[in-house]
Amino acid sequence: MAAHAGAAELFLINDRGLTIAASNWARYDSFVGQDYGLRPYFRQALQRGRGQFYAIGVTTGVPGFFLSTRVTSGGQTGVVVGKLDLRPLQQTWRTAGADVALFDAAGVVFLSGREDWLYRPLGPLPPEGLAELTQTRACDGIDLAGARPLLGNPPLGADTVGEGWIARLSTLTGTGWRLIAARPSAAITGAAAGWAMATALLTLLVAGLYLAWDQRRQLVSLRLSQSEWLEAMVGARTADLAREIEAPA
Repeated sequence: MAAHAGAAELFLINDRGLTIAASNWARYDSFVGQDYGLRPYFRQALQRGRGQFYAIGVTTGVPGFFLSTRVTSGGQTGVVVGKLDLRPLQQTWRTAGADVALFDAAGVVFLSGREDWLYRPLGPLPPEGLAELTQTRACDGIDLAGARPLLGNPPLGADTVGEGWIARLSTLTGTGWRLIAARPSAAITGAAAGWAMATALLTLLVAGLYLAWDQRRQLVSLRLSQSEWLEAMVGARTADLAREIEAPA
């Protein structure tokens, strides 16, 4: 079933958080018998029917994206969890040399095209956020308290400036994740003059097109007015001729 679903692992947790079946049951790092009641995806599924969470595996040490669904059978409730490995996507970014990263809802990088960005917070983590990450063991084995933030201050708006780069932040709907795509600030500064010239030319082109369109609109309006006037004049002359013909001799 795990292979058919494209999942790295598939496992079943009872309503107390204990794993009772898993696709890796025969391996040394089997999930069977492990307690995952502390994981948000388990609590979310029990409370809302579905859940999702990205974290480093407590048992395997391998990071993954966990998708969970509540199931009921014979009066018993449990949670089925599929673990997806997103590292191939990360490797694609690195092969392409892309300065791209994904942040979770807590603001910590969990996938990145740059090795030096991985498991660093976007900005300084508040104590309550750090406590939540520690409790859920989302970044198990990582010293988040000692990790240097990518930014000295939280970003304002969609654009932000970091260590020699300028980036655009965007939110992935329905996940709570944010994507950051960066470029070296030197390259952007060098291209700024070219973009400014291109913008000025584009503005002149748009203004010229608008002027031509406005002149054409006025010409069409004038012709329509002339047509209406001619039609009215012809109509009036036709009525006069009709009256003259109908008048008695």
